[in-house]
Amino acid sequence: MIGSSLLRYLDNQRLIVWDMETESLNLFFSRPYQISYSIGTFKRIEKIITRYIWWPDLRMSDGAAEITRFNWEEYKRLAEPADVVLRDFETVILNPDYLSAGHNLLGFDIDQHKNWRRGCGLAPDWSYLPRLLDTMCLSKAYRLSLAPSGDRFAWQYKLLHERLSKKKDPNDPKKGGGVGLEAMCKQFNIEYDPMKAHSADYDVTRTQLLLGQLIWQIEI
Repeated sequence: MIGSSLLRYLDNQRLIVWDMETESLNLFFSRPYQISYSIGTFKRIEKIITRYIWWPDLRMSDGAAEITRFNWEEYKRLAEPADVVLRDFETVILNPDYLSAGHNLLGFDIDQHKNWRRGCGLAPDWSYLPRLLDTMCLSKAYRLSLAPSGDRFAWQYKLLHERLSKKKDPNDPKKGGGVGLEAMCKQFNIEYDPMKAHSADYDVTRTQLLLGQLIWQIEI
């Protein structure tokens, strides 16, 4: 990809940035109870939608409840039928006009989406994956100074399994320091409040800002 085809120059490209909060970290059994997604372009968030997903048998692990500051009473008050929220979310994410982005989508959230569909009696739908941008994978490319090659999805999936040192390299400010959302926000001087983290709507705004930095650092 060269010149005007690079993502940084696609001012009118439609974009959804999404994040889920889930009942545990299990990739097969866990289900999302909160979904947040922004709708807009690379340069501008037009709106952020946050919905709670009702599961009558929600099984919040103690660890997940503590990290996400889960409140059962608030959940019961705000949650909507799982199939209704799914339909509205997929109206955007499955729309071929949209690119889809998030932090560690390939390592976690796409499986939670699959589990959500299964909970609604639906088979997996992976049609959006070729249009997916994973900012954790892109962060690894940035840390390693790797240029994209071949199919973008396959290239990102390969990066998913790269193991990087969290120790900073004094000779190269790009290397080390981790690729978590907080670490990458720190790298690019993006404000990050740990007290607001792990609320899907806040994470979406940080991911959007991080993506905006990464597409100027990587020739993608």
